[in-house]
Amino acid sequence: MSDSATKKEERSTEAAHKPSWYPPAADEDPENENIPFENQFDDHFHVPSRIAQVNSELIETVNDFHFAMMNDVQRNQFYYDALKAVVGTETVVIEIGTGSGLLAMISAKLGAKHVTAIEANRSLASLARYNIRKNGFEDRVTVINKMSTDVRPEDLPFGKADVLVSEILGTLLLSESALEYNEDARKRLLKKDGSVIPGDGVQCVTLIQSEKLDLISTARNWKGLDLASFNRFRDTSSLIFTKQLGCRITHLNYKPMSLRIPIIRCDFSKGTCDAAPPRERRIRFHALETGTIHAAVYSWEVHSPIADGTKITMSTHPEDTVNQLARDMQWGQGIQLLDDYVASEERNRADEDADSRDEAFVMLRV
Repeated sequence: MSDSATKKEERSTEAAHKPSWYPPAADEDPENENIPFENQFDDHFHVPSRIAQVNSELIETVNDFHFAMMNDVQRNQFYYDALKAVVGTETVVIEIGTGSGLLAMISAKLGAKHVTAIEANRSLASLARYNIRKNGFEDRVTVINKMSTDVRPEDLPFGKADVLVSEILGTLLLSESALEYNEDARKRLLKKDGSVIPGDGVQCVTLIQSEKLDLISTARNWKGLDLASFNRFRDTSSLIFTKQLGCRITHLNYKPMSLRIPIIRCDFSKGTCDAAPPRERRIRFHALETGTIHAAVYSWEVHSPIADGTKITMSTHPEDTVNQLARDMQWGQGIQLLDDYVASEERNRADEDADSRDEAFVMLRV
């Protein structure tokens, strides 16, 4: 490759990347309205001065999952063990989305030479600096208040990093553009032989039977009164999060009706994913037993290699979160209600016929 071609490639690689998804309350998000929290209340409500002028989206985000995330002991241990396997006294680390600064401080605690912690929200960046200073790591951790896609190699105090770490996973593995952000940082801010944590991940789906879930998502009969026509409005298109249901899936007495099926595999260390367009994919399931399938449950797992050559795992699979309230309150699982397509279409035609008869009756009376 010629010198000019090499320089052109480097300029292309280091060009700022504009993401398709912004983290909540990111300063650079064009849709971030930055509405003060106190504006969400009438004047007679008391709003503490410490949060009155803070971006309301940030307050919602922190209270929705940040507290649970910081108190997820197994999550924190996963990152501690993964970082311990690759961090030494000469290691330079970069973190995307530092939030409280916890992962950056773990890296420093493990002896990293320097850590650059990137945070897109100025309030969180300021808080992370305070936490880092309070814990005595200010000489080895630098916080940059930018989108990671706007950070360039020359912004890093020690140049490109040896390790890239992030926890930008959503209830769905890629719902917070983890692959997109990691790939951008990996190409521009990480050395060619650098380590990425987590290294890879798998999005899975399981079909379940749950009478309790069905009880809160369908209309039934009561004392001989038929209410089933209300199921005409039953939403089997949207994917909802368990937190939206107001309960944990482990409380729904669910029964797996299929094996857990991997539907997307991502390698964050290489920037590869088998979910490239076309995104529609048909998968044949084997039913484990006779019964009714009420919903599809989406959960994921991520892995990172450790010193002895094995991999450690963190997951949101329901059986792994039974004793992990914080995990379910931070991430939980995705749920999509299922329907018998043929029966649903027949019911819709019957309801439409009934509507037509009712409409004709009203017109005759008029």
